[in-house]
Amino acid sequence: MSAEPARFAELFNHPTVEAMHSLSSQAFEKFVAYVLRRAGYDVKEVGPHWLRGVDLEFRAPGSTRTFGGVECKRYAHDNLVAASVVQHVRGASVVSKPSVKPFVITTGDFKDTAHDMAESEGKRVYLINGSQLIRYITYIQGSRHDDDAVISALSPEFFAGRNNTPTRITGGATILAVANNKGGVGKTTTAYYLGVEYARQGKRVLLIDFDGQGNLTERCIPHQLGSASNQGFQLQSIVHYFSGKKPLAELIIPTETPGVSLIPSDPFLTLRDVGGAGRPDIETQVIHDIHALRHNMIANLGGTPDWIILDTPPAMSVFTRAGLAAADFVLAPVRPRPASLSGTRNMLLTLRTMDALTGTKGRFLGTAVTHWDTLELTKRFVEIDLPGAIQGSLQEFGGYPFTSRIPFDNQLDSLEPGAKTRGAAAYAALADEVAQLVQSKRQSQK
Repeated sequence: MSAEPARFAELFNHPTVEAMHSLSSQAFEKFVAYVLRRAGYDVKEVGPHWLRGVDLEFRAPGSTRTFGGVECKRYAHDNLVAASVVQHVRGASVVSKPSVKPFVITTGDFKDTAHDMAESEGKRVYLINGSQLIRYITYIQGSRHDDDAVISALSPEFFAGRNNTPTRITGGATILAVANNKGGVGKTTTAYYLGVEYARQGKRVLLIDFDGQGNLTERCIPHQLGSASNQGFQLQSIVHYFSGKKPLAELIIPTETPGVSLIPSDPFLTLRDVGGAGRPDIETQVIHDIHALRHNMIANLGGTPDWIILDTPPAMSVFTRAGLAAADFVLAPVRPRPASLSGTRNMLLTLRTMDALTGTKGRFLGTAVTHWDTLELTKRFVEIDLPGAIQGSLQEFGGYPFTSRIPFDNQLDSLEPGAKTRGAAAYAALADEVAQLVQSKRQSQK
């Protein structure tokens, strides 16, 4: 990367359409090549060789097979790429092989006829406009390092097209991810008690355990797990989904709490983790499959779910990334200690990356203080540290510091559903706050 102009690195770190358009046509081609290299590809600049029919050819490192060919167009926003350009790229010699994918990348946008041509019979041409290129760059920023030679390269195809966001089935259940890149802050307890409270209010709740530790699963179905262990068999779990053996809908089981169903987890899930680097193929598939559950009839719930609540692991694994990508909204429990805020910042950086993939914004609901006590350190956190973070490093993501604080309560890990201690009562209040904010955000999105 050191041989590339410093301005490309600066533009990559702070991309804007205006700055890309200020490059010369040749410099824009070189910048797109730079972006593809940062995405993990080997790139060959072939623009001067007009017989090749494209400006760039790229392939995965160590591969002799060309993955794609790119035509670059530095156009102003009101100068739309025409269908003739798409037709030209489709006929380029380098993309004549069935496995090679043709791309057109522009700083501007495309005419409808260009999209029609790209989507017509024959080889699909992947069209990426200026805003989609920025999303691709943002996704790369949060998904790989320059020296990550062992992970998959990140294809631009997931950002291309007229309707290029991953399939997000609308309506139906609210999908809420409970996440923080810090262990011990109460993610599982929060996911569980929100689910129990919404079920108590008559809502149908589906919990999904994305954490290989399986604490949510242990809390929801202790007797089923005990019986399975005594009989020497393994319950079907989300492991079977990520191994390609079962669709999500076939993994839903009733819990020991009325109105709550579960897709359980298992320690074997950790063996399916491909790491925290970008896997847009997996992430987009999880988005589609979880959103399909919005309208899935769940027999033991007597209908479709009203809430789908995702409990995510503290590590920024493929499961955390996929859960954040699929969620409509994200809630971050925070223990009143500065380390919780560091974990929240790291989680939100991953959420920004997933926003780039999904083309969404404003999904962060805010922070909920757990393990609250009367120590001076806790008071300082609530009165100074958290408000300062909300106004400072977390400001980009919005987010609301929920007023309901969950007190330190040892009984929370052993309460029967419906029992009311200070902790359980506080979770009931938090559930109401979350529901009200979700309703407000949904109304503002209409």
